[in-house]
Amino acid sequence: MARRLGIHIVVNPQKRGVQAGAAELRRLLAAHRNIRVAGMSTARNADLSRLPADMVLALGGDGTVLSVCRRMAERQLPVLGIKFGHKGFLAEVLPDEMAEACARLAAGRYEVSPRQRIEAVVLRKGRRVADYVALNDVVVHSGPVARVIFVGVRVDGELVASYDADGVIASTPTGSTAYSLAAGGPIVAPDLDAAVITPICAHTLAARSMVVSGASTVEVRAESRDRDAAMTVDGQELVRIRNGDVIRLRRSKHPFMLVELGNRARYQAIRENLHWAPGTKGR
Repeated sequence: MARRLGIHIVVNPQKRGVQAGAAELRRLLAAHRNIRVAGMSTARNADLSRLPADMVLALGGDGTVLSVCRRMAERQLPVLGIKFGHKGFLAEVLPDEMAEACARLAAGRYEVSPRQRIEAVVLRKGRRVADYVALNDVVVHSGPVARVIFVGVRVDGELVASYDADGVIASTPTGSTAYSLAAGGPIVAPDLDAAVITPICAHTLAARSMVVSGASTVEVRAESRDRDAAMTVDGQELVRIRNGDVIRLRRSKHPFMLVELGNRARYQAIRENLHWAPGTKGR
Protein backbone atom coordinates (compact mmCIF):
# COMPACT_ATOMS: atom_id res chain seq x y z
CA MET A 1 0.00 0.00 0.00
CA ALA A 2 1.32 3.44 -0.92
CA ARG A 3 2.36 5.74 1.91
CA ARG A 4 -0.47 8.00 3.05
CA LEU A 5 -0.09 11.78 2.94
CA GLY A 6 0.06 13.08 6.52
CA ILE A 7 -1.70 16.42 6.89
CA HIS A 8 -1.62 18.70 9.93
CA ILE A 9 -4.35 21.33 10.21
CA VAL A 10 -3.60 24.75 11.71
CA VAL A 11 -6.62 26.85 12.66
CA ASN A 12 -6.87 30.56 13.35
CA PRO A 13 -9.84 30.56 15.77
CA GLN A 14 -10.23 34.33 15.50
CA LYS A 15 -11.51 34.07 11.93
CA ARG A 16 -15.26 33.74 11.53
CA GLY A 17 -16.38 30.33 10.32
CA VAL A 18 -12.99 28.67 10.78
CA GLN A 19 -14.04 26.23 13.53
CA ALA A 20 -16.90 24.85 11.44
CA GLY A 21 -14.61 24.86 8.40
CA ALA A 22 -11.99 22.81 10.25
CA ALA A 23 -14.58 20.19 11.22
CA GLU A 24 -15.76 19.99 7.61
CA LEU A 25 -12.18 19.75 6.37
CA ARG A 26 -11.43 16.82 8.67
CA ARG A 27 -14.51 15.02 7.32
CA LEU A 28 -13.46 15.65 3.73
CA LEU A 29 -9.90 14.46 4.33
CA ALA A 30 -11.11 11.31 6.09
CA ALA A 31 -12.97 10.33 2.92
CA HIS A 32 -9.63 9.68 1.18
CA ARG A 33 -7.86 6.47 2.17
CA ASN A 34 -4.44 7.74 1.16
CA ILE A 35 -4.64 10.78 3.47
CA ARG A 36 -4.29 10.77 7.24
CA VAL A 37 -4.96 13.72 9.55
CA ALA A 38 -1.77 13.90 11.63
CA GLY A 39 -3.14 16.47 14.07
CA MET A 40 -4.65 19.91 14.50
CA SER A 41 -3.33 23.06 16.21
CA THR A 42 -5.47 25.93 17.45
CA ALA A 43 -3.07 27.61 19.90
CA ARG A 44 -1.72 30.84 18.45
CA ASN A 45 1.93 30.19 19.33
CA ALA A 46 2.05 26.39 19.17
CA ASP A 47 5.44 25.01 18.12
CA LEU A 48 5.19 23.60 14.59
CA SER A 49 8.87 22.80 14.06
CA ARG A 50 8.56 19.04 14.70
CA LEU A 51 5.21 18.07 13.21
CA PRO A 52 4.80 14.38 12.30
CA ALA A 53 3.28 15.35 8.97
CA ASP A 54 4.06 15.86 5.28
CA MET A 55 1.95 18.96 4.71
CA VAL A 56 0.13 21.70 6.61
CA LEU A 57 -3.30 23.11 5.78
CA ALA A 58 -3.63 26.62 7.25
CA LEU A 59 -7.17 27.87 7.82
CA GLY A 60 -7.43 31.64 8.18
CA GLY A 61 -5.75 34.07 5.81
CA ASP A 62 -2.34 35.29 4.76
CA GLY A 63 -1.51 36.19 8.37
CA THR A 64 -2.17 32.59 9.38
CA VAL A 65 0.11 31.32 6.61
CA LEU A 66 2.85 33.73 7.75
CA SER A 67 2.42 32.55 11.33
CA VAL A 68 2.69 28.90 10.26
CA CYS A 69 5.83 29.65 8.28
CA ARG A 70 7.44 31.40 11.26
CA ARG A 71 6.55 28.65 13.73
CA MET A 72 7.90 25.85 11.50
CA ALA A 73 11.36 27.46 11.78
CA GLU A 74 13.93 25.66 9.60
CA ARG A 75 11.77 22.59 8.91
CA GLN A 76 9.54 24.06 6.23
CA LEU A 77 6.75 21.66 5.28
CA PRO A 78 4.59 22.44 2.23
CA VAL A 79 1.66 24.67 3.23
CA LEU A 80 -1.73 25.11 1.58
CA GLY A 81 -3.68 28.17 2.70
CA ILE A 82 -7.48 28.14 2.95
CA LYS A 83 -8.83 31.67 2.99
CA PHE A 84 -11.35 32.70 5.63
CA GLY A 85 -10.47 36.38 5.35
CA HIS A 86 -10.49 39.26 2.90
CA LYS A 87 -7.40 40.15 0.88
CA GLY A 88 -5.06 37.24 0.36
CA PHE A 89 -2.16 36.31 -1.90
CA LEU A 90 -0.91 33.21 -0.07
CA ALA A 91 -4.21 31.53 0.90
CA GLU A 92 -5.47 30.21 -2.44
CA VAL A 93 -8.41 27.94 -1.56
CA LEU A 94 -11.85 29.29 -0.66
CA PRO A 95 -14.03 27.42 1.87
CA ASP A 96 -16.42 26.15 -0.79
CA GLU A 97 -13.46 24.72 -2.72
CA MET A 98 -12.20 22.48 0.12
CA ALA A 99 -13.76 19.28 -1.25
CA GLU A 100 -12.04 19.75 -4.60
CA ALA A 101 -8.79 20.67 -2.87
CA CYS A 102 -8.82 17.48 -0.79
CA ALA A 103 -9.45 15.40 -3.90
CA ARG A 104 -6.53 17.02 -5.69
CA LEU A 105 -4.22 16.48 -2.73
CA ALA A 106 -5.23 12.82 -2.58
CA ALA A 107 -4.55 12.44 -6.31
CA GLY A 108 -1.21 14.27 -6.09
CA ARG A 109 -2.43 16.95 -8.49
CA TYR A 110 -0.68 19.95 -6.97
CA GLU A 111 2.58 21.87 -7.23
CA VAL A 112 4.93 23.09 -4.51
CA SER A 113 6.35 26.57 -5.14
CA PRO A 114 9.54 27.48 -3.22
CA ARG A 115 9.30 31.04 -1.95
CA GLN A 116 12.34 33.05 -0.93
CA ARG A 117 12.65 34.14 2.71
CA ILE A 118 14.86 36.80 4.31
CA GLU A 119 17.18 36.20 7.24
CA ALA A 120 17.63 39.32 9.39
CA VAL A 121 20.61 39.38 11.74
CA VAL A 122 20.92 42.17 14.31
CA LEU A 123 24.54 43.26 14.80
CA ARG A 124 25.45 45.33 17.85
CA LYS A 125 28.98 46.70 17.81
CA GLY A 126 29.77 43.98 15.28
CA ARG A 127 28.41 41.17 17.46
CA ARG A 128 25.42 39.06 16.45
CA VAL A 129 22.74 39.51 19.11
CA ALA A 130 19.56 38.21 17.44
CA ASP A 131 18.28 36.72 14.21
CA TYR A 132 14.89 36.33 12.56
CA VAL A 133 13.47 35.00 9.29
CA ALA A 134 10.68 36.62 7.26
CA LEU A 135 8.59 35.41 4.35
CA ASN A 136 7.10 38.80 3.44
CA ASP A 137 9.26 41.59 4.79
CA VAL A 138 11.51 43.08 7.43
CA VAL A 139 10.69 46.68 8.32
CA VAL A 140 13.09 48.98 10.19
CA HIS A 141 11.15 51.94 11.56
CA SER A 142 10.88 54.49 14.33
CA GLY A 143 8.70 52.35 16.58
CA PRO A 144 5.28 53.07 18.07
CA VAL A 145 5.69 56.85 17.76
CA ALA A 146 5.77 58.15 14.18
CA ARG A 147 8.97 60.17 14.01
CA VAL A 148 11.71 60.51 11.43
CA ILE A 149 14.82 58.35 11.85
CA PHE A 150 18.12 58.34 9.98
CA VAL A 151 18.46 55.33 7.69
CA GLY A 152 21.59 54.19 5.91
CA VAL A 153 21.37 51.35 3.37
CA ARG A 154 24.28 49.36 1.94
CA VAL A 155 24.16 46.62 -0.69
CA ASP A 156 27.10 44.21 -0.80
CA GLY A 157 29.13 46.69 1.23
CA GLU A 158 28.45 49.72 -0.98
CA LEU A 159 26.49 52.68 0.35
CA VAL A 160 23.29 53.06 -1.67
CA ALA A 161 21.38 55.74 0.20
CA SER A 162 21.19 57.72 3.41
CA TYR A 163 18.06 59.62 4.26
CA ASP A 164 15.74 60.81 6.97
CA ALA A 165 12.57 58.71 6.78
CA ASP A 166 9.94 56.84 8.73
CA GLY A 167 11.97 53.72 7.95
CA VAL A 168 12.77 51.22 5.23
CA ILE A 169 11.17 47.96 4.04
CA ALA A 170 13.16 44.99 2.78
CA SER A 171 10.80 42.55 1.11
CA THR A 172 10.91 39.30 -0.80
CA PRO A 173 9.12 38.94 -4.15
CA THR A 174 6.28 37.25 -2.23
CA GLY A 175 6.11 40.24 0.13
CA SER A 176 6.26 42.81 -2.67
CA THR A 177 2.44 42.96 -2.71
CA ALA A 178 2.27 43.75 1.02
CA TYR A 179 3.66 46.81 2.88
CA SER A 180 6.24 47.56 0.19
CA LEU A 181 3.50 47.98 -2.43
CA ALA A 182 1.55 50.33 -0.14
CA ALA A 183 4.73 52.41 0.28
CA GLY A 184 5.18 52.75 -3.48
CA GLY A 185 7.26 49.68 -4.26
CA PRO A 186 6.93 47.48 -7.37
CA ILE A 187 5.10 44.20 -7.77
CA VAL A 188 7.69 41.46 -8.30
CA ALA A 189 6.87 38.01 -9.68
CA PRO A 190 7.24 35.50 -6.82
CA ASP A 191 9.58 33.18 -8.72
CA LEU A 192 12.24 35.86 -9.28
CA ASP A 193 15.46 35.76 -7.27
CA ALA A 194 15.34 39.31 -5.95
CA ALA A 195 14.85 41.57 -2.96
CA VAL A 196 13.03 44.91 -2.83
CA ILE A 197 14.22 47.88 -0.78
CA THR A 198 11.54 50.52 -0.26
CA PRO A 199 11.95 53.69 1.84
CA ILE A 200 8.97 54.78 3.92
CA CYS A 201 8.07 58.48 3.61
CA ALA A 202 11.63 59.64 3.03
CA HIS A 203 12.12 63.39 3.50
CA THR A 204 13.43 63.84 -0.04
CA LEU A 205 11.99 63.72 -3.54
CA ALA A 206 14.89 61.53 -4.70
CA ALA A 207 14.09 58.38 -2.67
CA ARG A 208 12.89 55.48 -4.79
CA SER A 209 12.27 51.79 -4.29
CA MET A 210 14.88 49.52 -5.84
CA VAL A 211 15.17 45.83 -6.72
CA VAL A 212 18.45 44.03 -6.06
CA SER A 213 19.68 40.49 -6.56
CA GLY A 214 18.37 37.91 -4.13
CA ALA A 215 21.99 36.88 -3.58
CA SER A 216 22.94 40.34 -2.30
CA THR A 217 23.63 41.22 1.32
CA VAL A 218 21.71 44.31 2.42
CA GLU A 219 22.62 46.22 5.57
CA VAL A 220 20.37 48.79 7.21
CA ARG A 221 21.61 51.11 9.94
CA ALA A 222 18.96 53.12 11.73
CA GLU A 223 19.38 55.86 14.30
CA SER A 224 16.77 57.80 16.22
CA ARG A 225 17.99 61.01 17.78
CA ASP A 226 16.23 60.66 21.13
CA ARG A 227 15.27 56.99 21.44
CA ASP A 228 15.80 53.52 19.99
CA ALA A 229 14.30 52.38 16.69
CA ALA A 230 12.42 49.14 16.02
CA MET A 231 12.19 46.26 13.57
CA THR A 232 9.03 44.38 12.57
CA VAL A 233 9.24 40.90 11.03
CA ASP A 234 6.31 39.88 8.80
CA GLY A 235 4.10 42.23 10.81
CA GLN A 236 4.14 39.68 13.65
CA GLU A 237 7.30 40.22 15.68
CA LEU A 238 8.40 43.59 17.08
CA VAL A 239 12.09 43.94 17.94
CA ARG A 240 13.80 46.84 19.71
CA ILE A 241 16.77 48.22 17.79
CA ARG A 242 19.37 50.32 19.59
CA ASN A 243 21.02 53.32 17.98
CA GLY A 244 23.98 52.15 15.92
CA ASP A 245 22.67 48.59 15.42
CA VAL A 246 23.04 47.16 11.92
CA ILE A 247 20.44 44.81 10.47
CA ARG A 248 22.08 42.45 7.98
CA LEU A 249 19.63 40.92 5.50
CA ARG A 250 20.35 37.86 3.41
CA ARG A 251 18.42 35.18 1.56
CA SER A 252 17.51 32.35 3.93
CA LYS A 253 18.77 28.85 3.20
CA HIS A 254 15.30 27.51 4.07
CA PRO A 255 12.62 28.68 1.58
CA PHE A 256 8.92 28.57 2.31
CA MET A 257 7.11 25.82 0.39
CA LEU A 258 3.71 27.02 -0.86
CA VAL A 259 1.27 24.41 -2.18
CA GLU A 260 -0.48 25.59 -5.35
CA LEU A 261 -3.51 23.89 -6.86
CA GLY A 262 -3.84 26.22 -9.83
CA ASN A 263 -7.33 27.39 -8.80
CA ARG A 264 -6.43 30.94 -9.77
CA ALA A 265 -4.62 32.32 -12.80
CA ARG A 266 -1.17 33.68 -12.01
CA TYR A 267 -2.21 37.32 -11.74
CA GLN A 268 -5.83 36.79 -10.77
CA ALA A 269 -5.15 37.39 -7.07
CA ILE A 270 -3.49 40.71 -7.92
CA ARG A 271 -6.41 41.80 -10.08
CA GLU A 272 -8.96 40.85 -7.45
CA ASN A 273 -7.16 42.13 -4.35
CA LEU A 274 -5.99 45.40 -5.89
CA HIS A 275 -9.22 45.99 -7.81
CA TRP A 276 -7.56 46.17 -11.19
CA ALA A 277 -10.44 46.36 -13.65
CA PRO A 278 -9.96 45.11 -17.23
CA GLY A 279 -9.64 47.82 -19.82
CA THR A 280 -12.21 48.45 -22.55
CA LYS A 281 -9.86 49.38 -25.40
CA GLY A 282 -9.94 46.94 -28.27
CA ARG A 283 -13.15 45.17 -27.25
